[in-house]
Order: sequence, then C-alpha cells, then structure tokens
Amino acid sequence: MSPGCSPTAPRAGEPGIGSRYRGRMPTNLLTAAEVADQLRVSTMTIYRLIRRGELPAVRVGRNYRVRREDLVAYLQGQVVDPASMDLDALGDAEA
Repeated sequence: MSPGCSPTAPRAGEPGIGSRYRGRMPTNLLTAAEVADQLRVSTMTIYRLIRRGELPAVRVGRNYRVRREDLVAYLQGQVVDPASMDLDALGDAEA
C-alpha cells in the first residue's frame, strides 16, 4: 500500500463509492419540505401523514424522505368521485 492511501480508497481508474451519482442526488427521494411545497400544504401536514402511515417514507438519519412513486400512489388513492360528494354541503362549510 502506498503512503497516504487508505485500504478502502479506490485505485486509479476504479469507480469510487460516490461515482454512481457524480454530484447529483437521487431524484426519486423527496424531503418532507419538497413534498409539502408540491402539495401546497405545511410540512407538519406531511409529517402527520407519515406518522399515521398514510404516506410511506424512508428514514435517513433524523430526516424523512418520500419516494416519488409513493407520493404518486398516495395521490392516486386520494382521488374523489364528484358524483359521490355532496358539493352543496362543501359550499355551506366555506361560508
């Protein structure tokens, strides 16, 4: 082993651990703040959905990340059928 090289460092020409991303983060993981921005709700709402188990998330250290496909699946499950809703009752609640 040459001086200054650690035994786990990649040799010349070998890809390193971070070479897969080359300065870019995986785009399929979103922070709670990014999800909140996209849905135009508060970050606390996202944390509540995660805590209730309604929105799957991955824990990374002390933070949560939401897979883009999990967000899409959650949103697809939230689609409502207007025919089954009492839209007049919604208008009364806003007044």
